[in-house]
Amino acid sequence: MDEKAHLRFSSSEGRRSLRPLALASVTLATVSFLSCVITLPLVYQHVQRIQSFMNNEVDFCKARSRDMWRQMVTVQSFTGKGQPGRDGNLLPGPPPKAPCQKCPPGGEKGPSGEPGKIINGAPPGLKI
Repeated sequence: MDEKAHLRFSSSEGRRSLRPLALASVTLATVSFLSCVITLPLVYQHVQRIQSFMNNEVDFCKARSRDMWRQMVTVQSFTGKGQPGRDGNLLPGPPPKAPCQKCPPGGEKGPSGEPGKIINGAPPGLKI
């Protein structure tokens, strides 16, 4: 009997000593779960904002690059092959032609009257 009483006493004493540890474990698990539930959407939203911002910047850079290439092609079509660019390099393209004084570039006939004034070899209305 003495042994059974000792086992009962030690088992209830063991339960009592493990209660604070179990309570601390449950509290820690609850706090960590709640922190994940709160921080995970915040982090996702932050990453999504950064990705959206970077996509907008990339689209802006693509548009600017496309516009620059269009301007280069326009300038190149008027300067022709063998003509030095601003940096001194030769631009590829056809040889320059003498501009028509009676009609604007593009082949359409302009209004009757005095021919347009050519500035620096570029036809009037060209924005560089």
